[in-house]
Amino acid sequence: DWFEGPDGGSWFKIPAISAEGSTLAVARRDCSTGRETVEIRDAATGEVRAQIRSDPADPACQLALSADGSRLFVRPNGRAVRVHDASTGAPLGELVHPGRPYVTAVAVHPRGPVACARTDGTVTLWDAEACQPLQVLDWKAGRLASVAFSPDGSLAAAGTQDGKVVVWDV
Repeated sequence: DWFEGPDGGSWFKIPAISAEGSTLAVARRDCSTGRETVEIRDAATGEVRAQIRSDPADPACQLALSADGSRLFVRPNGRAVRVHDASTGAPLGELVHPGRPYVTAVAVHPRGPVACARTDGTVTLWDAEACQPLQVLDWKAGRLASVAFSPDGSLAAAGTQDGKVVVWDV
């Protein structure tokens, strides 16, 4: 366990943990400066392995780690998801979605592909290594707010803002 306490002058949000439980990513906001960084930490000790400075105008809204823990996906409020090396924090590319709809959620499949839900009701599956889209799914269900995979990766689900859920056999 690690704890930095309320007197540390920071607060943490949007944690993500790797499937094997060794790596933790968290957005940390410094209360005195207002700066936000994404920290990649050792989950057991809390030791900071890498830091990624966030743009104050485009802060992180969601973090996700790849199935093997090697990549960190940072979703701001926009059309692109930034991809970083989870050991160094170095940028590796972006998952850039065409058109105006924003990405609202990110989920990582246990075998590697990344799913991004969008405000236009589509889910795009991405090759995380190549940062290339694999498939776009559209059930005409409405504005998506979430996406997730089952632990074994056989099923996926996307939820809309008005309470509908679409489940599919991956």
